[in-house]
Amino acid sequence: ILSLPAFATESIKVGLFQNSSISSVIFTVVKGEYQFTDAKGKLHTWSEWKSAKLFARDDAVILAIDGKEINCGLQAVFSFTQFDSEFQLKPVSPSLRAYKFHDNLIVKSRRGKLVLINELDLDKYVSGVVEAEAGASYTKEFYKVQAIISRTYALSNKHRHETEGFHVCDQVHCQVFHGKAQYNDDILFAAYETQNLVLVDHNIKLITAAFHSNCGGRTVNSEEVWSKSLPYLQSVEDTFCLVMSQSNWQRTFLKKDWTEYVRKKQQHAGADSSQSHLSWSPTGKEQFYLGNDNNLRTVDIRKDWRLRSAWFAIEEAGDSIRFMGRGFGHGVGLCQEGAIRRAELGYSYADILHHYYLNVHLIDLRQLEFFREE
Repeated sequence: ILSLPAFATESIKVGLFQNSSISSVIFTVVKGEYQFTDAKGKLHTWSEWKSAKLFARDDAVILAIDGKEINCGLQAVFSFTQFDSEFQLKPVSPSLRAYKFHDNLIVKSRRGKLVLINELDLDKYVSGVVEAEAGASYTKEFYKVQAIISRTYALSNKHRHETEGFHVCDQVHCQVFHGKAQYNDDILFAAYETQNLVLVDHNIKLITAAFHSNCGGRTVNSEEVWSKSLPYLQSVEDTFCLVMSQSNWQRTFLKKDWTEYVRKKQQHAGADSSQSHLSWSPTGKEQFYLGNDNNLRTVDIRKDWRLRSAWFAIEEAGDSIRFMGRGFGHGVGLCQEGAIRRAELGYSYADILHHYYLNVHLIDLRQLEFFREE
């Protein structure tokens, strides 16, 4: 890592409550001070614990407070005036859980619904993602690992929702985000102590920083789960995760349901349906069920039967079959529970990242821009 002076990171716009259609919310200043300008150009300043209801009317954002309505025009921008300012959003229609957020709020009206966008410092966003994706009870060193992964992922996907007026959303396919990290101060410290650090490949391009909960003892190549082979997302051994909570699992299903499923899938694939399918004990991770490359992919079985992983054995149990599996997740990239254990044992965040992502470079964002300009 080349050491460079710290500087203020860039901001990112996050689409909030993207799995719901919001028509009204309660906005509350939790900390600091906010300002916004209404449709007539009047500047309003709000201090702590000031609340108002925001809702959409036609193409306008309306703010209701103390029995009065303020027309904010096509959008309302609530700008913070202090670095540590925070606000809370409580969706009213539909009624959802309230969350707290750092920095700015942008509210737009679109076909009678609200578009809610949190514009905030990248590292504050990263800390919120880390808490949502990893939990709040681990070491700071592990949070540094997760912060670098989350920052890299966010920047490599920053154009995903560009046509919608924001960069990323708060759902799984971008990264889960529930606002500010609230339960462990180490998470925010970890984000700022790794400020601007990202992972790049040999072409100085941001990597696809894939991760999962538990690999079961060995990660898998990216092409075994997705269509593209990436040189830094290749299988590596990981015994550290085997002592963790998600390393093993079992599921039981009716034998007749499994038999019918396999029969239909094999017929559809033109495969031999006469093979035994009630017992299977692979010696390692297999890409295809029964080890036949014209048969069922294990990742498809995982998806269809909602299994924790695609690494499993099968045994017959009376009228049922029992799946006995290892790991939790797709198995590509960083194994979170393996990384957690390594961090507990004193491994550095750099050592952990380089174990799971092969031949990558850990660089400062400004270096990234320098190489791109070159």
